[in-house]
Amino acid sequence: MPDIYFTADSHFGHEAILRHMPERGCFATIKEMDDHLINEINRVVGKDDILIHAGDLSWRPISCR
Repeated sequence: MPDIYFTADSHFGHEAILRHMPERGCFATIKEMDDHLINEINRVVGKDDILIHAGDLSWRPISCR
């Protein structure tokens, strides 16, 4: 039976998060932060487990055109 994990607020790709969240200020780039988060998730969550992401998964500018 798979384990079930919950997470939220990863903000993948959201460069401004490095300035607005001091606890994430230890990363020099957003890629470094994204890679770290992915590695930590993969370290804990197995391939047959379930990961529920509750929100704020990523950030991408939206064009209103």
